[in-house]
Amino acid sequence: SPTKLFEYMAFAKPIIASSLNQIAEIFTDPLRAENLNSALPNYNYDSILFTPNSANEFIASLKYCLDSKNRATLRTIGENSHTKVMKEFTWDVHVQHILN
Repeated sequence: SPTKLFEYMAFAKPIIASSLNQIAEIFTDPLRAENLNSALPNYNYDSILFTPNSANEFIASLKYCLDSKNRATLRTIGENSHTKVMKEFTWDVHVQHILN
């Protein structure tokens, strides 16, 4: 599992990541980079995912995060990411899955 990703999620900041196999499985409601211009405000996004090896989508995602008009959506993304990691990916949850 991508341990660093879980650590980043704990900071409640928006995550920008490539939608590679394991990463894409963690986020159940991502804002896709190709849909940044049509993003719904305060929707339950939990990350921003871009197509692997797409420099254009990565740059667009960074610009989206730097645009002050997106602050509310970005705050929601960070909060949703934090909630997800605390509910699903802590060591306590992991140990409980093993014990079950």
